[in-house]
Amino acid sequence: MMLQLSFWRWLFLGSGSSPGISRIVNIWLILHLIIGCTLAYLIDIDVRTLADLILSPLSILFFSAYISWGSGLQLLQTPELQELVRHRQGGMTEYVFTYQLVILIVLMAIIFWVLVKFRFFSVSIVDDSPLFGLKVFLLAFTSLTVRECRQITLGTQWLLLAKHEMASKRYSLANCFKGMDGEMVPWDQKETSYDN
Repeated sequence: MMLQLSFWRWLFLGSGSSPGISRIVNIWLILHLIIGCTLAYLIDIDVRTLADLILSPLSILFFSAYISWGSGLQLLQTPELQELVRHRQGGMTEYVFTYQLVILIVLMAIIFWVLVKFRFFSVSIVDDSPLFGLKVFLLAFTSLTVRECRQITLGTQWLLLAKHEMASKRYSLANCFKGMDGEMVPWDQKETSYDN
C-alpha cells in the first residue's frame, strides 16, 4: 500500500481534519505581529547584531523540538496511543505532520536569521523603514517559532499523560475477574474461599 498523503498536501488540504496551515495562520498571528512590532520598536540595535544574539537560542529550540519530536513519535507507537489515534479525525497523520511542521518552522526561522547575518538583505537603503519591516517580520516569526516549540512540548506531555491514563485504565481492568454471577469484581474484593 502506498501512502497517498504527503506533508505538503496535509499542510494545505488536511487529512480529514483542518489543513495544517491553520495551526499557523490563525488569530494568534495578530499577537505575534504585535510582539514583533513592539520588540522591533523597543530593541534599538541593528538587525545583524540581533541575528547574532538570536541564532544560538533558535538552535537550541531546534534541538529541543527535534528531541520532542522523537519522543512524541515513540509515544505514538505504544498500543495505548495507537488506540487513541484510531479515534481522531485525520489519524496518525495529524500527529506526525504536526511535529514535522514545528521542525520546519524552526528551520525556517534559523534560515531567515542566517540570511540576515550573512548580509543577504541589502543595507544600502537610506531610509530605515524597510529594515524596520524586516526586523518586525523576523521578530514576529521568532515569536511564532517559540509558540510552536512550546506547543510541541505540551503535545508530547499530553501524549505521555494520555498514555499513562489509558494504561492505568487497562491495568485496572486487567486486575478484575468475573465473579460467580458474571460481574466484574476488583481483584482485591474477590472471594478467597472457593467452597461450592
